[in-house]
Formats: sequence, structure tokens, C-alpha cells
Amino acid sequence: MSIACLFTLFVTTYHPLVVDSLIFTIDIEKMEAKEQTVSGTIIDYCIDDFLYVLTGRALYKLDCTFLTIEDHIPLPQRFNYLAVNNAEIILITTNEIVIIDKHNFAFKRGIGIEQGDYRPMTILDRAIPAERANFIYLIVDSGTKSILKIFDLKSGELRRKLTVDKIVSIIFNEETHRFITLDINNRLTTYDMLLKKKKSVGLQFEGVWFDRFQHGYMVYSPHGVFFVNQSGKVIDFQAITFEEKSINDKFILLTKKGIVFLDSLTLRPKGFFHVIQRIKKLLTIQAPHAQYVIMLDTHYRLQIINIASMEIQSITKKKMVAKEAALIAPARTDSLWYFQLGAFANYENAVEMYNNVKNNIPVFIDSADLYRVKFGGFHDKMSAIEIIGNLDGWFLFHEKVEQASTIQFSVDAEKYILEDGIIRKE
Repeated sequence: MSIACLFTLFVTTYHPLVVDSLIFTIDIEKMEAKEQTVSGTIIDYCIDDFLYVLTGRALYKLDCTFLTIEDHIPLPQRFNYLAVNNAEIILITTNEIVIIDKHNFAFKRGIGIEQGDYRPMTILDRAIPAERANFIYLIVDSGTKSILKIFDLKSGELRRKLTVDKIVSIIFNEETHRFITLDINNRLTTYDMLLKKKKSVGLQFEGVWFDRFQHGYMVYSPHGVFFVNQSGKVIDFQAITFEEKSINDKFILLTKKGIVFLDSLTLRPKGFFHVIQRIKKLLTIQAPHAQYVIMLDTHYRLQIINIASMEIQSITKKKMVAKEAALIAPARTDSLWYFQLGAFANYENAVEMYNNVKNNIPVFIDSADLYRVKFGGFHDKMSAIEIIGNLDGWFLFHEKVEQASTIQFSVDAEKYILEDGIIRKE
């Protein structure tokens, strides 16, 4: 999961909760949860104006309240992470950054990058200042070092590269527009938006991960939870040893004996709950339901713990049908949808792909810049998804390409016709 995604995830009424391949929205007052599934294992996700979900071979946009699937596209390859800014979705793999239009999921461009297991330094890039909105900040580990990189999403240029001691945890302060990192040498380091070091303080203990707390930081250690000020001085300490990081939330820690609840103001333990089932995730709830904690066990049963009374109550789950939301027919424009199977600098390579595919569907070569093998056009993207089947490629939305021929063809016993450059079902 992307850095900071689970640090900032709080559950309120109708707020999506994503675990493995399941998506829930929880109504605290009714003690009910809607459950939605998507095709394939969920690799990454981000909650913004919609819930954006990345699976092994698809990208989804879901409504955060009703979990209806508002849009989706198949992907030609596996991506490891996603990030979101105001206008775009950025998909990241080991050697490429792909930019998708956030509004209609059309492919915009790709950027080749040096091989590495890159992950975004922040997944919700709309928090980044406007003058840096076209940049993406990536981190990749190499042995005992981490390499930080800034890429320009417009030009594809590598704007900055910085090698530092391996980073184990990182957060982005939206108020100060600063990155704060915790490295393997137990240093907290602050960087500005140009990745210039502004401050570094050493800790006298081992840190696993950290988060902002009051005017300092909560640092989680194998020895317990430390509260340190911005100079690294220990202000408070709770000797609580907890299970793996992915299970816990900021003030809720799963120990070998049970769940410990920390007071968000004093950092003192304010409750303990003994559990016998194996826990998969613990999540806090924002006001006005802050006295509750969501608990998900390894059998995907949802329960709510009342911290004040230490009572537990099961949540009723209602499985949703994974169907598309009712789509409003797009206004007719001079642009159409095209499915691009490949783009080549060499014409012969484009012809080879063209010849391999043309017996099944009427593809063409668009030579506006590169030699692009395309299939289309379509008035709507969903019609194209029905036809392409197992073909790999990207959906593009651009001005109509004139095609003089009229061609009838069949896909899975359905008959289609390409006429006046537009494909429709007969």
C-alpha cells in the first residue's frame, strides 16, 4: 500500500474501508456495512473526490458513499502504485510512469524511468502547492540507501535526485509543505519541496514508523511509543510492544495480550480490550463517533468496540452487486474513443502488429507523430471495452480520425460495423 495511505485513513459514516480485495462503507449509527468487490486483487487505492482502486489489470473509480462503480478501464500491465492530483491519476511501475486523465480515464502520456521499485512519497498530490502540481515525488530503495526523485509530469524530465540513508517511514505535512522522513539511523529529517534538507535531528532509540502529534511526533519503536518534540527530545514514553505496523492505527495498538487504546491528548492508556480472534486491521473513527473503534478480523468479520464501556458489537454486512453506475450519455463532440494497441518509432514494427491483429478487428495505423496501431472510434468507452476482450492497450480520447472504408466484423458472435470512422453494433 502506498506511503501515508493507512496513516490518514479514518472511518466515519459512509467512509470507504479497503482491505485486500474488499471495499466497505460503514454506517456507524445503523451498525451496518456495505461490501463491494472488484475484479482482481486490490494493489493500491486512494480516497479523494472518489475512491480510486488499482487492481492487477484494471483501474476503478467508485462512489465513496454507495460504492457504485463510476468508471473503469482495463490495464495492459501490472502497476505497483497510484497517486492522484487535481486533474490526473498517476500509475507507477518499475520502469514507467503513466498519466491518466482523472475525468474520463483516457491515457495521456507515459514517462520511461530507470528500473526500480518506485513508490510515491505522497499519494494525494492535490495537497502539493500549485506551482509544484506538475511534479511527482518518488522514492526507491537500494541497499542501505533510498533515492528520492522529482519528475516533471509534463516534460518527463528528472528534476531532482537525492541519495540518503534508507528511509523507513515518511509523511508529508500539508500545512508547511514539508516532507519528514525517519531513516535506518534513527534520524528525523525535514525536506522542502525541492528536496533540500531543512532540518535533521537524531533519536536515541530505534524507530519503526512515526506520525505527527501535537507540536512534535509520535515515534513507534519495538520498545514502545515515544512522544518527541521537533528537536528529538523525548517528552513521554509508553512501554507498549505492538504487532506489525499495518494492523495498527495512530492511537490503537494491538499487543500480544490485546488492544491498547491511547488517549489522543495525554498519550496515556485509557483502555484495554482482550481479543481472542486474529486481527487484520484496527481503525479509529472521527467525531462524532470517536468513542468507537472498527476491528476487522482475519475472517473479514467487522466489529465495533466502544472504548468507554469496553463492549463489542458486530456489524451487519450487506454485499453489493458489482455493477456500473447509470452513466449519463456523453455529449456528442468531434472527439471519439480509440483503443491503442501499440506505438512505434519504426513503421515496420507498427505494420507487423497491424497484420497480426487486422484479421480479427479493423485496426489502422495513425502516423500523426509515432506510428500508433489503433482500433476505433467509439462514441462511448464502455462499448469499446465490450469488444476488445483480451487485447492489451490504452484508451485514448481525441479528434475523429477519418477512415474511408466500411467494414463489417464479428466479436463473440456479436456483429459490428465500421462506417464513417465510427464503430457501432449492428
